Amino acid sequence: EELAKNADEKKTQIENELDTNKINMAELKETIRVTEAELADIDKEIVHLKHDYEAAQKELVQCRHEISVIDVEINGLRLCHVTEDDEDISDDSASTNFLKEVPIQKYDRPDLDVYTMKDLVSATLERENELKQTHCNLTAIGEHRRAVRNLNVRQKDLVELETRRDHIRAKRDSFNEQRQTEFRAGFDQISRTLKHIYRTITDGGDAELEFCSSNDPFVDGVELSIRPPKKSWKRICNLSGGEKTLSSLAFVFALHTFRPTPIYVMDEIDAALDFKNVSIVGRFIKERTKNAQFIVISLRENMFTLADYLIGIYKVNNCSQTASLRPALFAKKLEERKKSHLMCSQEQTNPGHSQNEQDITMTEQSDLANNHDTHSTSIHQNQTTMSDNGF
Repeated sequence: EELAKNADEKKTQIENELDTNKINMAELKETIRVTEAELADIDKEIVHLKHDYEAAQKELVQCRHEISVIDVEINGLRLCHVTEDDEDISDDSASTNFLKEVPIQKYDRPDLDVYTMKDLVSATLERENELKQTHCNLTAIGEHRRAVRNLNVRQKDLVELETRRDHIRAKRDSFNEQRQTEFRAGFDQISRTLKHIYRTITDGGDAELEFCSSNDPFVDGVELSIRPPKKSWKRICNLSGGEKTLSSLAFVFALHTFRPTPIYVMDEIDAALDFKNVSIVGRFIKERTKNAQFIVISLRENMFTLADYLIGIYKVNNCSQTASLRPALFAKKLEERKKSHLMCSQEQTNPGHSQNEQDITMTEQSDLANNHDTHSTSIHQNQTTMSDNGF
């Protein structure tokens, strides 16, 4: 009862820790998902802002070009007026000086009729048409100012979004770097342990765990290469059934060494193994994994005889029945009963007593099996083995 209580408390504690770890893992996954979603939204917004920025830049360039054209036209008009004024002043000065220096000449009527009034009116209309064609677009200045203000706002938003984007990318890069560092540290430890365990259970083989790609193990994964005893290196997919079983078990045990799991369930892992390898695997489970519980379904006697608890499943009248016992305790009590009956048989002189002793011994074995039925379903020390054909 005390062992059962301790086992239940330990089981409850492990379940609580497992629930806590699941909650923490779910929170981390949710945080990563939210962060990636925010990063995606920010990237989309940055793309949109860049398009707006480019459009504003184009509009700004166009406005600046129009302003330049207008400035050129205005300067040209001003230059024309200044030139005309200078020419008028020069003409007036020259005329004045000329009048002062040269005496007035007399002209005849034909010389004065070179330019008629019609020619002067035509020249004036032509000049007015030229001025109309060079009309200034004064609204372009206001459009340019609005475009500049819009551009400044967009640039400010773009700077803020780029700052947020850089911050989120830095966090993502930090997470990726931490993931890479922890994964490589665990990978190196698991690889060394795998090599040692496989050599132990195969007595001379070798195993190598390596990256499929040296750049990023999370893209292409890892590859397990095996060299069975006295054979060449092969990928695990090219091994025989028994070799695959030993390789997989060695990898599971290596993972268990790196980060133990409280309980394992293995279904007929020894089906493809010979007698020798079944014994090796069974003893390895029993001796090297003291900090975990194993439920092993097996039909091999040299596997389930090593269990701390046995649960046999058999059929009676087409109905499944179960029986459980602790082999060590059962063997101890059976030996004590045999010694007790042997002492009794020596004291009695009845010649037919040996047959009765055998009948009593078989009855007591059945009673012991039934008495231990209630213990194995609730108390587990290191491993539990289930057998489909009873014991």
